Amino acid sequence: MVNHTHNSKFTISQEAKKSDESTTKDCPDCITRLYHIPTSTFITSENRKVFIADGTMYDEFADLCQAAAQEIMAEKCKLTWVTICDGKNGSVNTRQMMENITPADTSNNSDEFPVNRSENSLEPIRALVTKQTHNNPNRKPHDTLLISTGKGKVRAGIFSRQHLLTTGLEPATCLPLLVEAQNRDMHCVVIDPNARTDREGMATFEASVRSLFDCHCELKEDEIEDGALGGD
Repeated sequence: MVNHTHNSKFTISQEAKKSDESTTKDCPDCITRLYHIPTSTFITSENRKVFIADGTMYDEFADLCQAAAQEIMAEKCKLTWVTICDGKNGSVNTRQMMENITPADTSNNSDEFPVNRSENSLEPIRALVTKQTHNNPNRKPHDTLLISTGKGKVRAGIFSRQHLLTTGLEPATCLPLLVEAQNRDMHCVVIDPNARTDREGMATFEASVRSLFDCHCELKEDEIEDGALGGD
């Protein structure tokens, strides 16, 4: 089943783990894979360099696949983007924005790789959060699942660029965690520590947590980084 097409020769499609099981939109035993249309070939770790060369081409394909994966996760798990810092010395009350989001709201740009408008502007810091289904002030609070990727070039919700290209969307992203959290009626927050490169990862992480949760606690860098796995 084809979900999205980003190149005339490549597409993202699903393959069933079990050959006797039909492929459906919500097939729990399916993996979403990168597929080369002319040769009817799934991209694997063995043939990846044949289709996607190292260097610039690898980075560009990884960026496209990350954006596609984020779009799929947002659509399937009812998430939307909120801006924590717009990169132009401006910010928003993210907590208030989250409370006012409804299913009808859509992000201005579902792509996680916005282009800087000027040399002085920085990449916006954003997060994927669960859309609110109602504005009932008496509603019971939900548990929240916070997901953060490790250091590297991986973006929000992506654990490994390499596995996203060669293994599949589900093993390489937080999609299975989001689905399970949704089944448990939990809110989800997926932050992007590498929005301004991994050198600014800790500062971006702190800004995201403080803005989204009104957290005033001190975060120790060694405690965070020791438990974080880098992603490629």
